[in-house]
Amino acid sequence: MFFSYPRNKRLIFIIFIIISIGLLFIKSELLLAQKARKALLRHVEYLSELGNRLAGSEGDMQAAQYISEQMSDYELQVKKENFHFSIYNPLSVSLRLAEERKIGLEVISWDPFMNGNQIEGSILCVSSATASSAEEISKLQVSGNIVVINPLGDKEFNLGMLNRALLLINTNMPKAVAVVAASDQEAAKDLVGQSVIEGVIELESEQKEYNSCNIIGLLPGKSAALEDIIISAHYDSDIYPGSNDNASGVAVMLEIAKHFSSEKNKPNKSLRFCAWGAEESGFVGSRIYVSRHSAHLKNLCQAVINIDCVGGGGEIFVEMEGGVENISPIKGSLSIPFHIVDKALHNRILHTDILWILPQLILASNVDESFKGTINKAVELSGYTVMPARYQGSDHLVFARAGVPATNFATSEGYTHSEEDNLTNIKVENMEKVMNIIIKLVELLDKE
Repeated sequence: MFFSYPRNKRLIFIIFIIISIGLLFIKSELLLAQKARKALLRHVEYLSELGNRLAGSEGDMQAAQYISEQMSDYELQVKKENFHFSIYNPLSVSLRLAEERKIGLEVISWDPFMNGNQIEGSILCVSSATASSAEEISKLQVSGNIVVINPLGDKEFNLGMLNRALLLINTNMPKAVAVVAASDQEAAKDLVGQSVIEGVIELESEQKEYNSCNIIGLLPGKSAALEDIIISAHYDSDIYPGSNDNASGVAVMLEIAKHFSSEKNKPNKSLRFCAWGAEESGFVGSRIYVSRHSAHLKNLCQAVINIDCVGGGGEIFVEMEGGVENISPIKGSLSIPFHIVDKALHNRILHTDILWILPQLILASNVDESFKGTINKAVELSGYTVMPARYQGSDHLVFARAGVPATNFATSEGYTHSEEDNLTNIKVENMEKVMNIIIKLVELLDKE
């Protein structure tokens, strides 16, 4: 039987069908988004309730076990890489002058290998004003002296000081053995202009040993011959509960792993999902991974995508500026380390981003123009807005130093390293956005 409709009625019917399909699609998208957010929050909630996840703690080990189990559920090839490390903790420090005046000091950085030793030498105050060229720097008699230098803004000057001074005291952020800051401003002013000042810096410290691990989940691609991509996040925390820093990053990493483990989403290239241990202790886990897998990283790793603190509010930051002075954009090439700061006391002293690690580390990201273009394309396809960023202190820096193109995702707000970093302040919508951008980014990299 055939029914005939007037033309306008048929048009209304067609419009109705189109609208219905559109509404069903929107509803389906909303349901998928709700499901994704619920899964992300489930991971964050579990990790946040473990207690303190300081590297080597019970909470840290439980977090590692949880991540390993989740990766296994997604049918990844899971491997735990254990490592041992030590943490140096300053207990007290003071400066005693010959005039029996005592100025209280605050330690910013100290080389743990100097414990128990005494250093004697003349203090030499130099700056880029007194030695601006490479030739002038080379002529400075810094060997065997305690050198006080100007901030790291004068890169060429400070590079000339590396490994030459007996003790390097930087007036801003350090390269070397100790950095001190006088708390008595008036007393410090009295010292200006005096030619010779005798004094003793006394430091009491302790060094503790810990164990942790990296968890590596390998998702083999359709073609084993191609380069692989690392998606990573650290799982330890500085202060309980560490919901944003960095349960949020782990949650996003796990859900990305779940997405690509589906047969319909399986990539051509292999994906390595890496949960780093002991990031808050100085990028220990990622440094050890790089040292153990340097040949593979140089020859077979296409890029590293790190996720750290993506559950805060505000803007989404992506490290993709690139082109940092003296930083090689060429894969496999080493970079010159001049941005050296202290991570262990991040945001506790002078409210600055500081980073403690070996002198080989730099505070810059190895993002070449091609990688940056791919990131921008992924952001465009996702339909979101991000802010380009530089100098985000996280594990991707270690890979950038090794010559591997590396980037990092973060949010601009989030109460990191405080008790306010809890579930109440998590913005799961930002986590979902980062997850979707990285999925697009991996898909684009998979086609290159």
